[in-house]
Amino acid sequence: MENPADNERPSYRVRNVVLALVAAVAIVAAIVRVMQSPPVPSAPQPTATSANAGASDGAQPLPAAPAVGSIEVSVAYAGAVAALPQTAKLFVFVRPVGERIPLGAHSYDARELPLALAFSKPTDGVDREVEIVARLSSSGSVTLQPGDVEAVSPPLRFGEASQRVALTLAAVAGGGPVAGAPGQSPASPNASAGTADVRVPVHVELGAGVSLAPTTVVYVIARANDGNPMPVAVKRLSVADLPADVALSDADAMTVGRSLSGAGRIELVARATRSGDVKAMPGDFETRSGTLDVAAIKAPVVLVLDRPL
Repeated sequence: MENPADNERPSYRVRNVVLALVAAVAIVAAIVRVMQSPPVPSAPQPTATSANAGASDGAQPLPAAPAVGSIEVSVAYAGAVAALPQTAKLFVFVRPVGERIPLGAHSYDARELPLALAFSKPTDGVDREVEIVARLSSSGSVTLQPGDVEAVSPPLRFGEASQRVALTLAAVAGGGPVAGAPGQSPASPNASAGTADVRVPVHVELGAGVSLAPTTVVYVIARANDGNPMPVAVKRLSVADLPADVALSDADAMTVGRSLSGAGRIELVARATRSGDVKAMPGDFETRSGTLDVAAIKAPVVLVLDRPL
């Protein structure tokens, strides 16, 4: 006798094949939908914030993971931040030791203290000692003014490892930097009452037969006759500017508390440096004036670059 189940087996096989095909089509359709759907945005990476991103030339807000070789800087103020004038600004910059021209700078509203930032390792291969300077200016001017407050780091070098520097700006009597009367320049901290800002005229030229590249850096330096090697004024020129007539004044000071107005007796130095470093190096050309009485300087002091080091 014929078994009825034998007639049902082909129909089962056909049904299973159909079900498998339907399942395969559904899977393929699901895969296509997933591939066509827009990607899910990734969550933003957290970063440390820094006030008023007014950075230029290598300064940036301090990230969660600073770049390799950077110098991380934190700046605090020992006084009452709320008492600072509305015009007060904080400038933080990195510069080669002994120079006034920064490699990078950052500016902030002073009321945003304390704060943190970082300077990236320069891409120009700089291998000189540098220093970090934090300057609190009541007038908001980046140029050093009498009454400004500064903090300067020890000498540093950009390297392969990141470094950290903490600077604290001292509080000034009265709550903030001392400013002069409206429309007037503040009095020099080194000058006695009634002493005007000193200007020392200098003429700089190359000696006969001296040939230097036009881009060679030339420094005009004034040092006080007090045994301190730190200049009281510096100007930076290039050989292309020579011959040049310049005037050194308190505006050319490098540090707070040292200025031409309070120097009394000085020595003037002109140096053409192939390396660009303010420190004297073999191959530089230099000339010195000898000791001069600042108050007695009426005519330009002539400095001729004719002596190789």
